[in-house]
Amino acid sequence: MDPPQHTRIRALVSQAFTPRRVEEMRPGVQGIADRLLDAFPTSGPVDLIAAYAEPLPIGVIGEMFDVPIEDLARLRGWTNDMVTGSREAAGAAIVAIHHFFAGLVAHRRAAPGTDLLSAMIAARDEGDRLSEDELTSLAFLVLFAGYENSVNLIGNAVLALLAGPGAGDRRSEERSDEGGGSRQPGTTASGASAANSAPAWAAALRADESLLPAAVEEILRYEAPAPVSIRRFPTEDVTIGEVTVPKGETVLLGLAAANRDPERWAGGDVLDLARAENPHVSLGHGIHYCLGAPLARLEARVAIGTLLRRLPDLTLAVPEEELRWRPTFRTRGLVELPVHVQPLNPAAA
Repeated sequence: MDPPQHTRIRALVSQAFTPRRVEEMRPGVQGIADRLLDAFPTSGPVDLIAAYAEPLPIGVIGEMFDVPIEDLARLRGWTNDMVTGSREAAGAAIVAIHHFFAGLVAHRRAAPGTDLLSAMIAARDEGDRLSEDELTSLAFLVLFAGYENSVNLIGNAVLALLAGPGAGDRRSEERSDEGGGSRQPGTTASGASAANSAPAWAAALRADESLLPAAVEEILRYEAPAPVSIRRFPTEDVTIGEVTVPKGETVLLGLAAANRDPERWAGGDVLDLARAENPHVSLGHGIHYCLGAPLARLEARVAIGTLLRRLPDLTLAVPEEELRWRPTFRTRGLVELPVHVQPLNPAAA
């Protein structure tokens, strides 16, 4: 969507999705994280994706829309079907989610509450307001972008802190080695020991949570939860460099490639959680910058900080090479992340 329609809708939605509203959600996000950890089993490994990374953002979305807990399981299942299900399952999930939010919009219009959807319904700009179709589509977008990307971000961050540079760095090392480069076993492109870097970073973040914002930004850059943008369609022939993109062709922008552009990033194939300057494009750019970026960052910081604080001895339960990634190029996330979680520290007072 382009201006002026995009400008109109964003102006209306921005009235409901304010930084103040996001910050007011912090205690709720913290409560969800603590309740999930309290429910962890007392023995055996835990799949951190299923037990923490997935239910946390869907729980936040449930609070945003004031959705009953029994509906959250259905939304979670439909969203997973959209990403990893068959073509038929994905199509059925899209229809089901559309019907769900159309019904919720009608209910909130008749009986407004204090939730985000009620705020979007009430938003006005010089007499203008969002239509039913626009409200349903925006609710759908909040669900998909706010759930799937946060799940992947949390999972990717925890893996980085448990296993060091991870699969992404190993692929970079393999390419370097194939090109004639040499590197000592067990080191990253920067020469740091992979075995020592992850525990050191986890310990540093546990001791000083003010380091978390920079760490989250670097993980967003290095392991973008959405490696490509949504599809674009040129309305006329566009020439970029020496390539002409014909009118009407489908264009997918490689966000993950931009985040490691060697002309922009020094050591872009290295995960550096202390990277000071980090203008990545994982959350978009310009007029299409993610409206929910503050919430995504809040969720990640709370989720990771709480996990490190309450599970100081968190370790992988399987060798890293046995982990499976979701079989899609549209998202970058783990299928599961088995970890050992004991002992569990109490929640902060």
